[in-house]
Amino acid sequence: MGSFVENAWAVLYADGYVYPLGHSGQPAGARVYVINAGDRLSKEYLKYGGVWPGHPGEDWNRSPGDDFNDPVYAVASGTVIDAGWYPVWGNIVQIEHTNLDGTMCWSMYAHLNIISVEKGQEIYKKTQIGTIGKGAGNRYAPHLHLEIRKVRLAADYWPRTIDDIKKNYYDPSDATTDEDPSAGYINSHRGTGLEEIGLVPSQYKPVFDIFNFFTKAAEKTEKIPTQTMNFLTNVTDIFQKALE
Repeated sequence: MGSFVENAWAVLYADGYVYPLGHSGQPAGARVYVINAGDRLSKEYLKYGGVWPGHPGEDWNRSPGDDFNDPVYAVASGTVIDAGWYPVWGNIVQIEHTNLDGTMCWSMYAHLNIISVEKGQEIYKKTQIGTIGKGAGNRYAPHLHLEIRKVRLAADYWPRTIDDIKKNYYDPSDATTDEDPSAGYINSHRGTGLEEIGLVPSQYKPVFDIFNFFTKAAEKTEKIPTQTMNFLTNVTDIFQKALE
């Protein structure tokens, strides 16, 4: 449990991943092909019909219907490292995630109409981070461009080769609905992540009760160091969400 304890002092854990559209148990928005400027088809991970050799993410829409300005949610808990406007892309949010096993990844959300978070802000999964937009100057049909990056890159970075995509990007989900269990990064990390540190669901409630007791006790005194308080709060939140 070394990495779990060490990181929990200061890091908000990514305790499982969800889809960026749909919320609170509702089905995720169906992913469909989106017509881009110049009638190029921007399809799924690695596929692309335009001038570039491959697509580093997925383009998402709610279907049927116009999804312009529909809410977009964080796929996992983490820290916002970019939140701003970029040429062509329009508004982008990028979030840094730390998994319970110590590995990291970065989710990137592009073409947003509105940004609802700020750089440096810590957020939980399913937090609204913005709304679906059309890119800079209404360049595209409304859609969400989603990437899951293996390394930290500039918010508006675009790969030039298929090898670059395979090296630096995960297939985000490879699924079209919340019920589809097929492969992809989000689907591969949909659990709480607690099993990665050797815990099973039957142990969640007893551990939660212990941490919840100490957290409430710590809240009653001003003598608890901030790092200790953050640790207790983070761990309690992880187990509480696992029990939901």
